[in-house]
Amino acid sequence: MSDKKQHSPRRSQRTQREKNEKQVISSSLCVLRDLCGGLFFGADSKTMPMSAEDAAPAAAPPAAIVPDKLLDAGEVVILAIKPSFWFVLLNSFPALAATAGVALLARYVFAKLGVEWMTPKVVLTICAVIALAKVLASCIQWAGRLYILTNVRIMRVRGVLRADVFQCPLKQIAATHLAASLPEKVFAVGSLWFEVKDSTTQETAWLHIAQPNEIREIVREAIRRAGG
Repeated sequence: MSDKKQHSPRRSQRTQREKNEKQVISSSLCVLRDLCGGLFFGADSKTMPMSAEDAAPAAAPPAAIVPDKLLDAGEVVILAIKPSFWFVLLNSFPALAATAGVALLARYVFAKLGVEWMTPKVVLTICAVIALAKVLASCIQWAGRLYILTNVRIMRVRGVLRADVFQCPLKQIAATHLAASLPEKVFAVGSLWFEVKDSTTQETAWLHIAQPNEIREIVREAIRRAGG
């Protein structure tokens, strides 16, 4: 009888700890589910089966992906590209690295403080939810970015719900510069920066583009033709 009385409080504590752990994990997963649903499908949307024809994207000319409202009369689209999909990883990497560091630190701190229900599984689940949320946010940023070159100007479009458009006439571009950080070099991408003659105009860039050297040559030829 005495052994049962001694083990009973321990079992009760272990049961409560497991219950708290399951609640935290369940809450974290619910947050991730709601985030995914709200970002991509909306609250009341339903997924529909996709046929093979719908799944295969058709090739389209550059002008086909540029909204007509962005173009002036007689303006010709030479190039319209999106960043490389490595943009998602490159944009998320600092936050992912920080999350991993916080996870290791939190595991050590909670162990020292004796917070029993904050187990490594709970810490990893919370950090995984934060990391996935950042990756989803980067996917949305990638989806909303478009780099456009026409016969008269360059444009950078970003944003999904509210588009932010930067534009600069080709004649106002003094120089172009390619820059590639170490992670960009690993994935064979780069960023094309534009130096504008008007010093009051903020310098802009096409970030994390594939085939950066070829893209730069196309832009430089357009600038030359425009008399820049």
